[in-house]
Amino acid sequence: MPTRAIPLVFVLIACAVGSATVAVAQKLPEPARAAPAAPNVALTTPIEFYVAHGDANACGPGCSEWIAAEGKIDVGAADRLRQLLRKLGNRRPPICFHSPGGNSNGSLALGRLIRDKKFTVSVGHTIPHDCGSDKPSDNSCTARKRSGTAIEAEISLVTFQCNSGCVYALAGGTVRLVPPGVKLGIHDAGFDPNSSLPRGATLALAMRVVHARIRTYLREMGIDDGLFSAALGTPFESVKLLQRDEIVRFGMDRREFGETGWRFIDKPFPKVSKLFFVRVDGDQPHYIDAMIEFTCNGATSMNLTIARQQLPSDAYFSGTALPVARIAIGGNQIGLNQVSAVPNFYVRSGFVRTLDGVGDDTATELPGIALGRKERGNVPLNMDGFAAAYGKLQPRCAEAIKNLQAALRQSGTKPVVLGAQATAMPGATTPPGDGTQTLELTRIVTAAEKLRVDFLTYVWADCSSSPVASGLVEHPQHGVVTTLDGHDFPDIPKDDPLAACNARKADGKFVFYEPNADYHGADSFTIRVLSASGHPVKRHYSIEVK
Repeated sequence: MPTRAIPLVFVLIACAVGSATVAVAQKLPEPARAAPAAPNVALTTPIEFYVAHGDANACGPGCSEWIAAEGKIDVGAADRLRQLLRKLGNRRPPICFHSPGGNSNGSLALGRLIRDKKFTVSVGHTIPHDCGSDKPSDNSCTARKRSGTAIEAEISLVTFQCNSGCVYALAGGTVRLVPPGVKLGIHDAGFDPNSSLPRGATLALAMRVVHARIRTYLREMGIDDGLFSAALGTPFESVKLLQRDEIVRFGMDRREFGETGWRFIDKPFPKVSKLFFVRVDGDQPHYIDAMIEFTCNGATSMNLTIARQQLPSDAYFSGTALPVARIAIGGNQIGLNQVSAVPNFYVRSGFVRTLDGVGDDTATELPGIALGRKERGNVPLNMDGFAAAYGKLQPRCAEAIKNLQAALRQSGTKPVVLGAQATAMPGATTPPGDGTQTLELTRIVTAAEKLRVDFLTYVWADCSSSPVASGLVEHPQHGVVTTLDGHDFPDIPKDDPLAACNARKADGKFVFYEPNADYHGADSFTIRVLSASGHPVKRHYSIEVK
């Protein structure tokens, strides 16, 4: 089912007892990343249901059509879904929820209808292509939604939510698929000050009735009592985000591995990407969210990155080198280097000469060692949607190279050229600061000697080189860095597709470090490089002077 969900907003859930209303208090939205231009669902808009249609695999492997469920759940939600189902006949596409919650009775009734009709459910913010309030076709789009005709749409990778009453409606699914990255929001009910209790009733009694109703419903849906207890233990003024471990334990989605399809993403820089979660090693079930993406490194060559949540067992963060990891794509083994990451994330990156032969049926296997799975082994990766996404990326890569070369010519910058084997730092998981990736390098220098610490050259598939802009952004404290134009053989790893280029000298620049007189100890410096992919990377050198 659908793609990445980032829960950002948590709002009202109303629970009626007679004339009394019990509600979860509203929590203000957290800051969100920029979403694609699209109509936003107002938090107070009653939930609507309509059929959406997208690209192949838009809502999961083999899924191109779904029912969008967007807005606040009210008492009429189940009736509106029934109206749509009458128009669909026997068709039962999956339902994708994007909802802040709403009325408790409405949520439970909606969940029971979903169970009765045996729906698959998930979380996804549906964005119609031609249904914005600023578009002339808006009225036509509304009419098509109500008619049951499919609306061309996509599922956002940026902003979804399913909180409070939406979680109860989601529980009604015969199959529940909570996408990678989703954290369902729950909390206890609270009394709505705008309502009144029935004559002779007390607030405590009203709350007991509401709690009993919700608990009975969740048990009927096969949900562990832990979900109800967690909601009950979370004050209505706050929100508890269910992590993947809890989502599995409570029975909302018991999969040990889940993945999205491949998607082309245009901004802030072009890439193809997918998200997944996976169970890692250990006696107790534990799951991590992760991503894999390809970004431009030339007209056809690509950088690839695997990024996942940090684990306590990661030797990477204690300064110890991890074993070599390789990803298998169509039988080709591609080495993955260690890369610095944002806090709480682990990143490895590599270089692929071409992806032209990679299609939706290509066998791809992620290295278990890079996912915290030494015992559980490697993870097969579904390539559904890759060919179409890569087809959109290729022309953008060629465009990025032309723009970079034009900028260099216009500025007159004399570039330092960076080896392709060292540029594999896409920018999806950027550290704080100026938003660039960093490759960590270690060098040992003898006191009072000048050491060549690097030879920078950008090698293309035909073994030619291409310029990229570079500069020293962090100066050493106990020495001097100098550079010198020259020619040398690249030192590309043997398992890299460009290793054959090691036999041919390349134009480039030598980087030297010379420690201050009589200095012994640690030092460091950083070079910032703008590659043909159009986004900056850094090479940080940790120097030990002996």
